[in-house]
Amino acid sequence: MENYNAKTGKHLIQILMFSMYNDQRIIYREYIQNAYDAINRAVKEGILPQMKDGIVDVRIDSDAQRIVIRDNGVGIKSDEVAAKLLNIADSRKDGISSAGQYGIGRLAGAGYCRWLKFKTSAVGENRASVISFDVDFANQIINDVEDESSATEVIDVITKMESVPEKESEHYFEVTLEGVNKEYRDLLSPEAITDYLREVAPIDYSMKFKNVLMTPSLKQAASPKYTSLYSDLGNVAVCVNGSTELRKRYNLKIDGTGDEIDSLDFFSVKTDKGDLLAWGWYAVTPFTKQIPVSDANRGIRLRKHNIQLGTSDLLNKYFGEARGNNYFYGEVFAVHPNLRPNSDRSGLAPTPETEMLFDSLRLIFKNLGKLYQVANNAKNAVKKVTLAVDKLTSGIETDEQHIQAEIKSAEAELSRVENSTNAQSQVAKRVIELHKSKAQEKKNEVKTKPQKPSVKPVSFPPPTPQIVETPVANPTQSDIYEPLKEKFTDREILLIRRAFTYMTLACPSGSKPMLEQLKLHAINQLKLS
Repeated sequence: MENYNAKTGKHLIQILMFSMYNDQRIIYREYIQNAYDAINRAVKEGILPQMKDGIVDVRIDSDAQRIVIRDNGVGIKSDEVAAKLLNIADSRKDGISSAGQYGIGRLAGAGYCRWLKFKTSAVGENRASVISFDVDFANQIINDVEDESSATEVIDVITKMESVPEKESEHYFEVTLEGVNKEYRDLLSPEAITDYLREVAPIDYSMKFKNVLMTPSLKQAASPKYTSLYSDLGNVAVCVNGSTELRKRYNLKIDGTGDEIDSLDFFSVKTDKGDLLAWGWYAVTPFTKQIPVSDANRGIRLRKHNIQLGTSDLLNKYFGEARGNNYFYGEVFAVHPNLRPNSDRSGLAPTPETEMLFDSLRLIFKNLGKLYQVANNAKNAVKKVTLAVDKLTSGIETDEQHIQAEIKSAEAELSRVENSTNAQSQVAKRVIELHKSKAQEKKNEVKTKPQKPSVKPVSFPPPTPQIVETPVANPTQSDIYEPLKEKFTDREILLIRRAFTYMTLACPSGSKPMLEQLKLHAINQLKLS
């Protein structure tokens, strides 16, 4: 190996520019991640008072096929620009104190446009530096099989540097994608990018979510440390096309199920030595059913520096059953310095701390699995109360004593759920209380049920011992069952009524008009039989 100089081939540029990510929208996350670091440095250097004063302004002009992403972070000094923006994988970022690392993501935007431009200025300098990459030229060189240029040689020939006047007070970094290919519709859609950034960007929660859920839940948390950890989350203001500051999408209910969020519960993960690996929260709800895939907030997400890693289902495999994560809203914030994102930020790089984190999350998520199972058992008991009350209020059953017996049986089942082994945590008890309150609301319908006027009982032939028939009123002239009196006994008509009433209770509201038509048709057929 003597006197041999290794060469980095031009196809490294192909990877960095054209093959880094399988989701085009990720370039926004990458550039906002770099903006986050620049804003963080601006705060440390006293250029900005605090992180929330940092602004990332995203401008998307679909007609001009142009994207501009600008932050008011520390910027880059003119004598450092070439080294920081043209050297490949030579970043001093470590992924620990900074969100970014490696120094390879900045070229990813080139894969979607004809020209990639960086413009930056630092406080105290009256010049701004501009670096432009000719993406079409880069493609020509890479596709030329006869060309043996190295990666650095390609960078040198496709790059143009210039300096332009700027105010000494200005500090910023600006990325421009010119000539964005129209086939990348999401990249040029302000609506699509707004929705994406509300999921992955390092932004704050909505004021409603913070005031009604986050702040009260932090006050009631088992440890005051969660308030401090929450305060340490780095948030920056992100705006798209002049919109108001984006906020995370969490609200006061589960969008996909309609379940109200009662509170937030917090958890933490530590090493054997007691060092904090991560902390997180999840929404406590009645957990009536799985959250559908149409709900973009579904699942507990993994974040580092408050930036989402991977996709919404990244943590699914750490639940006892894959569907388990589909019952929750929540976030896990990795904080340990050795929990670092991998190169494409699809997850965490393999370290001993990463392994410890995921082993601990398996145990935490196993208990969460018990939580929604307890909720399901409680829901089934409450459903029996609901059915019993509905039978009385709809007229299917008029024996109130029999209904009360059914309700007591359902309440006994709910009590067994409450005393089960899986229901002993404070959160599980709270979830059961949410279901018990629904049962009580339904029971109150029996107490407020208006009394029917007394009617003369109708005598039936003696039924089998276990059947107790109840009196019914003479049907009015408008009663659709009136024509059946010519061919059926009162008891037979009562059974027909009950059958159709059960069908009506089980029928979706949108299909009830069709059911009414079928009911009339069936009665006519019975009359003619």
